[in-house]
Amino acid sequence: MDKYTIGDFVRDLKKDSRKLFDFIYKTYYPHVRAFILKNKGNEQDIKDIFQEGVIAVIKNIENKTADLDAPFVGYLYSICRYIWNRNYRSKETITLNEEDLSGSYSIEEENTNEIDEVIETGIYQRNFLKLGEKCRDLLRLTLEKVPAKEIAEKFGFKSENFVFKRKHQCKEQLIRMIKEDPDYIRYMKNK
Repeated sequence: MDKYTIGDFVRDLKKDSRKLFDFIYKTYYPHVRAFILKNKGNEQDIKDIFQEGVIAVIKNIENKTADLDAPFVGYLYSICRYIWNRNYRSKETITLNEEDLSGSYSIEEENTNEIDEVIETGIYQRNFLKLGEKCRDLLRLTLEKVPAKEIAEKFGFKSENFVFKRKHQCKEQLIRMIKEDPDYIRYMKNK
C-alpha cells in the first residue's frame, strides 16, 4: 500500500513541482491508464482524465476540501474514476477488480462540484482554442474590459457597434461548438 499522502504532495509541491509531477506521472499514471483501458477508453482519454484529475486534486487542496492524511493514490484514482464515470465512459459496464478498490477513497459531494468545474473549464478551453484567432482575440479583449472603441481600431472595424455584433457572433459560435462537443454531450447526459 502506498504511504504517500495528500499532505506529502502539498509539501513536495512547495519544493520542486517539476520533479513532483514527473514522480506523479511515473508512479500513478499507470493505475489510471489500466482502469481506463479496461473500460474501453483510449490514450487520449487517459491523458485528459489524468490531467483533469491532478488539477482537481490541486483545486481541492487550494479550497481546503482535501483530507491531508488521505493516501494520494486513492484520492487521485477516485477522482479520475469519477471523471471517467461522469463524462467519458460508454454505456458498457465498468470493470473493477479488487486491486482497483484497495486504494479507493470516497469523494465527498463538495469535491464533486470542484471536479465538475474542472471538466467544464476543460471543455470550454478546448472549444475556445478551436475558434478562429480573430474571434479568440476579440472575446479575450472584451473579457479584459478593453473599450469597444479601442477594439474597433485594433481590428479595423468601422464602428463600435460592429464590435458588439462580432462579439455576439463569436460567442454564439463558441456556444454552438460546446453544445456539439461529444464530451459536453456525455457530461450533460450524466449530470
